[in-house]
Parts: sequence; structure tokens; C-alpha cells
Amino acid sequence: MIRDKLFAMYGSDKKGREIITLKLESMHGQFLREQYKGDIVPGYYMNKVHWNSVLYMLRVMCRMMFCVIWRTNPMS
Repeated sequence: MIRDKLFAMYGSDKKGREIITLKLESMHGQFLREQYKGDIVPGYYMNKVHWNSVLYMLRVMCRMMFCVIWRTNPMS
């Protein structure tokens, strides 16, 4: 949490798969969902416009994860 606002959440989906749910600008989230179909999906349990869930799997590259996390930082 940053200044009492949530920007990321770790959990699991209904199939028990580990996910990280991140708050993103809507256009950036849509772009990433299109680029990583199946690995990044609209936020599980969250508002589907601003939140995106990333399956916590090796096939999601570390570089992409850092990009996603960097974009969630309100100071960027």
C-alpha cells in the first residue's frame, strides 16, 4: 500500500493458481492482456478495467513483470 492505496495483491484464482493482481492505467493493461493472452487477464476479484492479474508462472518473463510493476508506481 502506498498512502493507504492498494496497487498490488498476491493471491490465487479459483483453480488455485498463484496470481499477482496489479493496478494499471486501463490502456496499458489492455495492451499487456493482448500481448500475453492467457498469462495476463482482467483482474481476478477486482475491477476489470484498472486491475490485471498475472499468472505467477515462469513463462511470464521477469523483464515484463518489472515493466508492469514500474507502471503501477504512482510516482512514475
